[in-house]
Amino acid sequence: MLVRDREDAGSPLLELSITKIDAASGGPRSGGKGLSVRGRLEHRGERVGSFTARATGPFSGGGWGTSTCRMLKEAVEDVAEDIADWRVAPTLGAEL
Repeated sequence: MLVRDREDAGSPLLELSITKIDAASGGPRSGGKGLSVRGRLEHRGERVGSFTARATGPFSGGGWGTSTCRMLKEAVEDVAEDIADWRVAPTLGAEL
């Protein structure tokens, strides 16, 4: 996925790739859920940042009634927060 401010063609370009999803059906009974995302930030054709982000865990705050989808949603939200924090001061080869 490529993300750029539509109003500014010269704005930085963020490229995101989901590299792994662990989300076996069965909610908490089937174990933890998680995902990995790889990204890079380019500005005017030059790479100014790159990262690998991971979120794994039980994400079972809702107990045994929690669905796999909800657990994965929590993992996605964790990764999104990490990426947003990284975006403030991007570095090359960051592990989030």
